[in-house]
Amino acid sequence: MKVAVTGHTRGLGKSIYEHFDGAVGMSRSNGFEIRDERYHHKFLEQIKPCDVFINCAQNHFGQTEILFYVAHFWKGKIINIGSQAKDSVLSGYGELCNPYSVEKHALQMANSRLFLNGVDSTIINFGDLENLESDSDHEKIPHSYCIELIEWVLKQPYRIKQLDVEPAWKP
Repeated sequence: MKVAVTGHTRGLGKSIYEHFDGAVGMSRSNGFEIRDERYHHKFLEQIKPCDVFINCAQNHFGQTEILFYVAHFWKGKIINIGSQAKDSVLSGYGELCNPYSVEKHALQMANSRLFLNGVDSTIINFGDLENLESDSDHEKIPHSYCIELIEWVLKQPYRIKQLDVEPAWKP
């Protein structure tokens, strides 16, 4: 199975890229900018021979934009890396809203719409990952577990719309 992944140079994207043999990596460091529509055709050229596209790079609404573009022109399995922050649009810190949460909520809604229209698109919304700095009172989700979930989704005989994953709370 050939995999393409955005955001392959750090964080979870890097772990995914390193895990799948022969993976195709796309990030700003090698000329792929998810927010710049002038370069979206470059993504298609890289993804075309792949079976799976893992949409991991987060850059404002670019993750949602590239999802719509890829889903329109390419037919394969799409896995979107979302966030539990999608449920925290109102941050509670004196701001009207948390921009990151709004962006992840948009990705969630886009995945839902595409899924209902027959696209084989799954979103996995993770809580705090091991590479994130946070003052939270719970464990961090290891990248290895995230990869196990991605592999599990890929092995299923049916389409899966969404998985929500939170780390355990510390006692």
